[in-house]
Amino acid sequence: MGHVFLVDAFPLIRPGGMFLVIIGLGMALGGANMKQRYPMLGAAAVTAVLTTTLLAVPLSAPFGPPTTFQVISLAAAVLIEIVAVALAGRKLAKLKQRTLNSPRLDGGRSANVKFKMALESSDSQASLDLKSNNEPHANRGSHLRADALGERNQTLAILAIVGAHFFVMAPAFGAPIVMLGALALGNAVAGAVVPHYPLSALWFVDGALKLGAGAVMLWGHRLQCWLCS
Repeated sequence: MGHVFLVDAFPLIRPGGMFLVIIGLGMALGGANMKQRYPMLGAAAVTAVLTTTLLAVPLSAPFGPPTTFQVISLAAAVLIEIVAVALAGRKLAKLKQRTLNSPRLDGGRSANVKFKMALESSDSQASLDLKSNNEPHANRGSHLRADALGERNQTLAILAIVGAHFFVMAPAFGAPIVMLGALALGNAVAGAVVPHYPLSALWFVDGALKLGAGAVMLWGHRLQCWLCS
């Protein structure tokens, strides 16, 4: 009996790999240059969609059509990702608003109240001046901290959702996508557990994982499928 290669069992694996390579490259470059991370990711996403659309048939057609179940699993994974990201975005927006209203992030305002109480009996006008001078700085600091926390939470949520949705793609892409899902989730969990794990490292590691898994999948016509019968 001849060897069974990944592409024989998963005809869509090479186009999927190409998509991941381009997205992973954009993520990794964004992690290396955080000021340009969103333009780089956006450019990578557009390039990935156009390239995969143009080359999906040439890359997969020689190995036969995918099964209906493979197509359904791929479509379901994308739909789940879109819905989950939308729900997470709404929840994180509410969390950011609560963070802005939290007295722990508005230390300057709390301090102003204390100063006002201390000075009120002797010089109420000085208390009002102190509050008016310090409050704008305190508010700006609160917003900056809330924005940084919000972006980190948003990044962690999206990375976790994307990592989880890879498992749903298992029937379409096989073991490589399952391994990618596990590693991507691990990266997101590490970012949640280790507060000092830099945001740039989260981006770079996630991109490198996608780039590596995508390269394996793109090379699926050369790699044997050991779990395939």
